[in-house]
Amino acid sequence: MTKRWKWSLLALCVFLTHVQIMEISAQCKTELSEDQKIERLILAVSSIDGKFIRNEKEHNATEAASHLRLKLSNAKKSLFSSGKNWTAIQFIDQLATKSSLSGIPYEIHFKSGKKILSADWLKAELKKMEDNCPRS
Repeated sequence: MTKRWKWSLLALCVFLTHVQIMEISAQCKTELSEDQKIERLILAVSSIDGKFIRNEKEHNATEAASHLRLKLSNAKKSLFSSGKNWTAIQFIDQLATKSSLSGIPYEIHFKSGKKILSADWLKAELKKMEDNCPRS
């Protein structure tokens, strides 16, 4: 690779990073809705570098995110929840922390060896999100 190509590639990387930062800044100028927070939490789950443990079985990040979307969709359709607006913390506490069938808590096992309850991880992610996008 020539020097010119290396500099062009570096410039492109810097430009793309700048664009991403601008997008994040623009997204945070207004307060996130609860639905947006929930969606971002599910997206965060989909990018976990490790395994999501549900009912003592390993699932990859994509499967975990799909499962949480399904649980949320089903909860929104249920007779007891119809018309209810879910908050991000309700989503975490009521849907994303344990099996509704067995009651066994969900865990995340990172490739680094770290293990954490999904409730703790999701609450930390929510706090980071809210700290980065403060209320107006």
